[in-house]
Amino acid sequence: AMVGGFCSVSSMFWKKFFFFFWALISVLCFVLVMADEVTTEERAMVAIEEDVGWREQVKVGVWLAEGLMHVVDTPSGSVILTTSEAEQTRVAIVIACGVRRVNEATKVLLEAEVAVPPASKGAVQILVKVRHRDDDDVVRAVMTVVGPDGETTTTVASSWKTPAATTGSPLPSLFRFDRLLEPLTTFVVGERRVSLDYRRTTMTSVPTDDDGDVAPGFTASRLWPAAYDLAQHLRFVVANGTNGANVTPGGRRVLELGAGSGLLGIAAKLLGARSVVLTDLEENLPLLRHNVQKNVQRERKDDDPETIHVASLDWTRLETARAVLRDKGPFDLVLAADCVFWPKLYDPLIDTLEAVVVSSGGGPRKAEVFLAATHRLDRTERFLRRLADRRWTATPCCEKDHRGTARSANTVIWRLTHSHLSPDHDHSMMSGVVKEGSRIKKEDHHDSSL
Repeated sequence: AMVGGFCSVSSMFWKKFFFFFWALISVLCFVLVMADEVTTEERAMVAIEEDVGWREQVKVGVWLAEGLMHVVDTPSGSVILTTSEAEQTRVAIVIACGVRRVNEATKVLLEAEVAVPPASKGAVQILVKVRHRDDDDVVRAVMTVVGPDGETTTTVASSWKTPAATTGSPLPSLFRFDRLLEPLTTFVVGERRVSLDYRRTTMTSVPTDDDGDVAPGFTASRLWPAAYDLAQHLRFVVANGTNGANVTPGGRRVLELGAGSGLLGIAAKLLGARSVVLTDLEENLPLLRHNVQKNVQRERKDDDPETIHVASLDWTRLETARAVLRDKGPFDLVLAADCVFWPKLYDPLIDTLEAVVVSSGGGPRKAEVFLAATHRLDRTERFLRRLADRRWTATPCCEKDHRGTARSANTVIWRLTHSHLSPDHDHSMMSGVVKEGSRIKKEDHHDSSL
């Protein structure tokens, strides 16, 4: 009996011992796992508190209503924001050091408020220029508000003298062209404003071609997302220097194909291009010329190379491209935006590109080509396949090179290169035997009404 009792007590002891042992092991494992799961934000916060090497871990940025922090370049950078709610009258601007997600790990450097005109959500542009002094965390922000009607106000705030905002106004969102609920006529590019007029239309007056698509010439009646995004991309490379895939317009001779309402070419000139020639069909030139004169000094004499010009260029008639090259060229930067919706114009556009790239480059030196397009149906993919057939390479520009604005959905910017072109290359693909449907029939190339 004594032995049995001893064994029973011993068994209970060892059961309790192993239970507490495994409980202790579980607690230790949990602590180790939680320590390993410490977020980047928490590590950054510790580094901020210790003030040891934290600048390598965190960035300076603006808080957004979506719970994120949009990073701005330091010591000097800018971002275009907008309202996050409809009919807002004030927006809170919070500049902080931290990481991407807004939480307790961020260190607020500046809080301010700006008044905005009541408008639909996303219709107000707020250009915030941030100057950050690393040695003592002094931040200065210049906030320029551009209303839907183009009216502008500017507010300046500094971390060393601006009181914290206490009214709880909504935070902003990034401005996105493709989320506009109403057309805008004024846009911020860099630190400049571009004001555009459009051709007044109604849905019943939109002309269509034989394929049922909107007539190509008619699309100049409005501004499209790809033109806005490419203009902002140029702004970014001007502000932040260039690398192999991004060429700044500064000091360059720029040609724009299918300029439409003119935002992209006007932006290139305002961003420092030596000269710009905006081209489109003859029927679209009055509106294009009006917008150019509205934003840039009046066109000078035709023999002045360092200015901005408007010229007629029909992709289906290569003689018009040669005339532009002869009178306004040569060019070393060629831009095109939202020009690839119509399959029957793929080859004429590529013919034109090949003509201006080689003729402008003068032998081995060729003009740089940047093209932006929004994916619609399968048109952009078909154009890229046709480019590849014609021995062109399309390289997407990195998303990180578009900091300061939010790129429109399904819009991509490509750098186009062709290593096999030479000055004696036959630019025209209009002659010869071609497969049915792969390019426009020969007689279609002379229809200048497209």
